[in-house]
Amino acid sequence: MMMNLALEEVVDGCKDGHQTFEEFFAVEDEKIKMLEKCVRPLAIFLHILGWFLLFIPVITLLKWIPLVGSLLGFAATIAAAIFSFVWGGTIACLVTAVAWVFFRPLLGVSLLTLVGVSIYFIFFFNKNKGEVVTPV
Repeated sequence: MMMNLALEEVVDGCKDGHQTFEEFFAVEDEKIKMLEKCVRPLAIFLHILGWFLLFIPVITLLKWIPLVGSLLGFAATIAAAIFSFVWGGTIACLVTAVAWVFFRPLLGVSLLTLVGVSIYFIFFFNKNKGEVVTPV
């Protein structure tokens, strides 16, 4: 017996009453649009929050130092927030760009270019002299 290996798009759904397939898919498209407006920004925020939470044990240890602990903890919190925003935002955009290359090629390639520029500034740009750092 031969198996059909072709991938077919299957939509499963069950509703009471009579509904045409145009109405069904219109409702489903609205649900997808609403989810995309909520889920994507939430996923990026949670990715950045996850990178920030990696630094919480270090920040907590710094706060135990007598006299200057709260100042060191505050400075480490600010540094961790900046790092998390830049690094987490770059990685989240990279994941989104890779997914979009197949479904929205123009946006995906544009976002990959933005990620490439961001990675260049993170790793290879010397902020003091304004020149490129060569890796050793």
